[in-house]
Amino acid sequence: MKLLSIGCGAVCKSFFELLYVHKTRKGRRPLKIDRLTIVDPKIEKEEWADTIEKWVGVRPDVLTIALDRENISQVISPLLDTHDFVIDLSVNVDSLALIKLCKNKNVNYINTSVENFDIEHPETLGKKTIEKVEKILKILNQTSIN
Repeated sequence: MKLLSIGCGAVCKSFFELLYVHKTRKGRRPLKIDRLTIVDPKIEKEEWADTIEKWVGVRPDVLTIALDRENISQVISPLLDTHDFVIDLSVNVDSLALIKLCKNKNVNYINTSVENFDIEHPETLGKKTIEKVEKILKILNQTSIN
């Protein structure tokens, strides 16, 4: 499996560590990851690349870039092939934009929250977030996206 991780903060690192703990206890990895790419503007490349390689079994390709409205498609699209898997563990990266990219490329997608670009208080569930969730649900029920 080819996995793209967007964000590499505490939740992402915990996810990868859980894979390692599972392997240690069960003697095998729960997921066979052939290629891992991490996109995060603040990741310390070498420090975490070594640790994540130990946990996952493959050395990650690391892109230290902040995603925004202008670059998200140009950065993410070339990294994805049909049936890849995106795990979105980022903050301030628009969930709807990522869902559209993944759906158009027939890529699996999972997220821990609904995010917007540059939201002032991401911890609040305001009207804009509720509207975004409604849009996401509509998109997930469509066969193609423009």
